Amino acid sequence: MRFFLFITMPIWLTACNAPSRDFRGVAAQQVTVDGSVFDVRIRGERAEAMRVNAQYAPRFGPIRG
Repeated sequence: MRFFLFITMPIWLTACNAPSRDFRGVAAQQVTVDGSVFDVRIRGERAEAMRVNAQYAPRFGPIRG
């Protein structure tokens, strides 16, 4: 069991903030919005944003409007 965790843990940790296949090699810009910190990658007319700080999931009520 320890061996399994030893092998798989680094894979899980590197996938946490890894860009998707389409955005590999694109430098990230860090953007802060209302206390949330995001890594934003832009390629052409497409963008990918990943929140990088620990934060409780937002409620959907305020988002729906």
